Amino acid sequence: MAAPHLHKKGFFGGVLQTVSPFGIILLATAFSVLLQGFAFPTGNNVFHVPVVLEYFQSAEGPHDLFTGTLKYFVSGFWVLVRIFANEDNIYFVFFAFYIATKFSIFLVLWLIVTESGSNLHRTGAALVVSLLGFFPFMLGISPIGGNEIIVNYLTHSLVVIPFILLSWVFLFQGRYAVSALCLGVAFNINAFAAIWGAIGLGLAVVLAMRTDDLAGLFKCIARMSAAFLVPALPTVIWIIDNITDAKGVADFDFRDYLHEYTPHHSYIYNTTSELILLVLMGVFFYFHLAPILDTARESFSRGMKSLFSIYMAVVVVGVALPYVTQSRLLLNLYPLRMDAYLIYLLVIASAFWVVRSFRAGNDKEQEASVLSFVSLLNGNVLLLALSVSNLGDKHLKKLAVFSMIVIAGSVHVINGESPVLRTLFRMDLFHVYLIQVGAIAYFCLRRGMSIGEAYLGLVAVFVALLPAPDSELDLLMLVFIYAGLAMGVYRYFRVVPVVLFALVLAYIFMNQRIEWLVLVSAVVLSLYAMSATSLLGGPLSRVMNRIPLAGLLGAFLVFGFGFSGYAYAKRGGLAPNPEYRANSVSVQAWAREHTPPDTVFLPIGVEGFSTLSRRPVWIDWKIGAMVMWSPETYDHWSGRVKKLTAIRSIRDAVALATKEGVTRIVYARTWLDEAKEPVTCVLYRNPDFVIGATTCDAR
Repeated sequence: MAAPHLHKKGFFGGVLQTVSPFGIILLATAFSVLLQGFAFPTGNNVFHVPVVLEYFQSAEGPHDLFTGTLKYFVSGFWVLVRIFANEDNIYFVFFAFYIATKFSIFLVLWLIVTESGSNLHRTGAALVVSLLGFFPFMLGISPIGGNEIIVNYLTHSLVVIPFILLSWVFLFQGRYAVSALCLGVAFNINAFAAIWGAIGLGLAVVLAMRTDDLAGLFKCIARMSAAFLVPALPTVIWIIDNITDAKGVADFDFRDYLHEYTPHHSYIYNTTSELILLVLMGVFFYFHLAPILDTARESFSRGMKSLFSIYMAVVVVGVALPYVTQSRLLLNLYPLRMDAYLIYLLVIASAFWVVRSFRAGNDKEQEASVLSFVSLLNGNVLLLALSVSNLGDKHLKKLAVFSMIVIAGSVHVINGESPVLRTLFRMDLFHVYLIQVGAIAYFCLRRGMSIGEAYLGLVAVFVALLPAPDSELDLLMLVFIYAGLAMGVYRYFRVVPVVLFALVLAYIFMNQRIEWLVLVSAVVLSLYAMSATSLLGGPLSRVMNRIPLAGLLGAFLVFGFGFSGYAYAKRGGLAPNPEYRANSVSVQAWAREHTPPDTVFLPIGVEGFSTLSRRPVWIDWKIGAMVMWSPETYDHWSGRVKKLTAIRSIRDAVALATKEGVTRIVYARTWLDEAKEPVTCVLYRNPDFVIGATTCDAR
């Protein structure tokens, strides 16, 4: 049966012809913000807010070592924000820049997908790209290097992403100097991301140009270098000035610091499973998406494959780097964090395939493209692999799918981590699985198939819910589940669907996840009822055939809008936890209003207390970032953090504060609940924080 085209007459086709891509992306951005929320101040804002408000030049500055080091914190973006922000409007300025950044990411992704071919439907591309704003896999940090993909707060590592992506647009257009210009601007925002982007661009251009025209190649590289350096010059001068002004570098191994502070940015010992799964996604890219990219414009196909290979090589270098050098310069480039851009390249290729399949008269290709796309809701490697299991009978492709299942299953059995890059066990994220199941059901019912014929995809969806094996029986059942999936790739080895479904449900039951058992059982039984009952199967099949692929994706987008509204209402505001944020702002405001600027606080279970209080903390873990730009502070930070983390009771906290001459202690309520001790000499309290004095005489 020929698949309905995107522009087919009817309700969905008419809507898509009248709605502008810009409007779809803008609307999706707004709802994505509602879904994800906006946090301020949080995370690295502990550096950003003091830089924007110039704390180091304020009355509090001379009393705080951390604030004093921020003059060496290099990012031109925060200098720009400083023009607009003051203490009264800083939340709204950060929020405005955040919305603009998020919108820009989706807009440039749309530009990239439409750049892939002139015959692609631009509104359809906007619809597909907008869905990414509701993918939990995209909303957070990258799985290996912990780099920002799309986080819920403003940081320069997020702001630089549209500029890196825009440089790819011009690379695909063959406008290499303009691409380098974008990276030069990006260098002023986030230097290390721009440096790796420039290396990727340079190598991609070398691969694209004729090697027999060396003169032309050198001229092109020279123009690109000039285009990069001109906008980057202010930050280059800033860095050189900081180096000449810096104090002597302390004698320590920078890798020791990385182990203590940000091992997730530099080491893979906690993310080996994620690395394996990302490599499997790379296998999928080369075996299945690369040939599809060959149907796009040549410059787009070549550029995508070059960039993916280069960024994959950068990540591989990042795996080995901390084991072969202690160079602070090289380690501060954080090559592992480039896994975020690998993910962007993967979703771009997948989105291109979906948009391309709009015009394909092939149900199987549409199904494969959509299932590979929705697998990225949570980075489900199994569903990604199985999405192409019925697409052709090439032995090499089948073997690649079979191998991906075996390796992913081994990770689950041995390491106990399900084969997804974004584990979603929370009940309020069950919509992810409903969308994936809905996509499978849509294509089954359109072809009049039994849901049992799509059992591989359904089992792959629900395997993401299976926790680590807790007994030998668990282990045996998990092995049987993966064996059934692997054998199912080759049709003559297929297992009875009911057996696999029963194993999955039994595994969930044995691990006492009754709520998941009820939901998964209800979904499976409903699907069987829809496909097996003649009363429902026939009419449903006809209904599905009247809904074009754009209608399915549009329904998913509307579902995302609805879920975003639900998430916002459940939180009660934009902040991830509005009540906690209000209490955090309140305790810091009290400290600022009731203590002089040189008052030092000992934070117990609290991070970022100095951000709004403008009062120095004796130490906290987060401000250890200052070692990156002021390495002479390492001994100060490391020694104090070890003392801070050794505190187990209020008595320990008071003893340390007294010894160090600190008169104020701020406690997190969660820490106090674990300590189970009352705070004496209380100066201030709210539901989440308590401020106490070391002695009641000091109040």
